[in-house]
Amino acid sequence: MPDEFRVNAADGYDLGATLYCPPAGTKPSGARAIVAAATGTPQRYYRKFADVLASQGHEVVTFDYRGIGASRPAGALRSFETSFLQWGEVDFEAILQWSKAAGGETAVVGHSFGGHAFGMAPSAQETLGAYLFGTGTGHHAAMPLSEQPKVLALWNVVGPLLLARFGYLPGRYVGLGEDLPAGVFHQWKRWTSHKRYFFDDPTATFTERVARLDRPIVAVNASDDRWATPISAATLLQGYASAQVDLRIAEAAIGACGHMGYFRPGPGATLWPDVNRWIHALLAAKKASPQ
Repeated sequence: MPDEFRVNAADGYDLGATLYCPPAGTKPSGARAIVAAATGTPQRYYRKFADVLASQGHEVVTFDYRGIGASRPAGALRSFETSFLQWGEVDFEAILQWSKAAGGETAVVGHSFGGHAFGMAPSAQETLGAYLFGTGTGHHAAMPLSEQPKVLALWNVVGPLLLARFGYLPGRYVGLGEDLPAGVFHQWKRWTSHKRYFFDDPTATFTERVARLDRPIVAVNASDDRWATPISAATLLQGYASAQVDLRIAEAAIGACGHMGYFRPGPGATLWPDVNRWIHALLAAKKASPQ
């Protein structure tokens, strides 16, 4: 059974996380996979994927960023302050630090924003690397023409109206899994207004660290992903200038995937076995390399 636990971030905030261990009798790989979620997506969404990856010998950890799921504050979300940057630099960093203290090697599996968080976390340099699904800039011009009016309406009309009414973005009204704190919405909107996402934001000084990150990255983007198109992914990953990037397009032949289907049983699950192979390949390469 998965083991729920708590991790304290550097600023003292308490984060909810879950550990999936390999079944009894399964040979452990010596690696732990940290699943970094998409925006507004609770960790429970990744349970099927975590179960499968754990059955192949890896420990798997899922977690919720502050304000989401098991990391939602007890008080009103209206007055809760956080941001994308805090999710990456503080929350995801706390999970990586916990994994480092637990021992073994750490690999990252990121979904959408999880691929951005990988670059923000200072300890990402100490991981084996990252396998990313559906990560891109989120800029409207990189999306299909039919999707662009919906996205622009979210940023400029629907989102601001809902924030004025509730003080946060209620997920049920915009098709998100969870409610979003206002600060997350504002930073999301600002960064996606740039063609190169946070790389074009002059206040985002952490991008220098992203550019120095030299871990291997596999990035998979489905050809029917309307939010993170392959061209959107290519634009974002140019900023990971020192990484060894392998960008792959999952063609429509795998079936309907979209932006959320990467972690659903069905067509998206056909992509999961390669994550296992990738982790084993990284472990073998590290074992063979001189220390």
